[in-house]
Amino acid sequence: MKPVSPIAVANYLLKIGDDLDRVRLADLVYECHGRYLATYGAPLVDEEPEAWRYGPMFPSLYQAIKDYGDSAIPYPIKGKGNGKANGVAVLSHQQKELIGDVYGDYEEFSGWDILQAARLEKSPWRKVWRKNYDRNALIPNTATKKFFEKEEM
Repeated sequence: MKPVSPIAVANYLLKIGDDLDRVRLADLVYECHGRYLATYGAPLVDEEPEAWRYGPMFPSLYQAIKDYGDSAIPYPIKGKGNGKANGVAVLSHQQKELIGDVYGDYEEFSGWDILQAARLEKSPWRKVWRKNYDRNALIPNTATKKFFEKEEM
């Protein structure tokens, strides 16, 4: 499957989910990307996340949702390169199924709870953040894949 934009994944989560704020949405997109890497060996998202101060973030997604603050984000969001690449229509059945499974697993979790899972001691975010403190360094897909493969066991 061809990787899609973080905004396409976010829009599908907004379509199937309720009251997703900026933190929860960004964390769910990262969880979907990690699980897809571990399950299918290929990236879900066409951009690697960065290690930001409070957790992993896809820069294009942040730009699209930053102005919402703690409010629920309405569907659909628009972003750079707005159009089909950011729409739900570009997602395959396999991608939608995995995103739906991740949402179901985390539906009752707050953004803070999901963020804590991404910031575990041995997480790729933690390793990259410690190595590049205070710099928004890329979290390699290889590291994310390895971490999520262990988490899925």
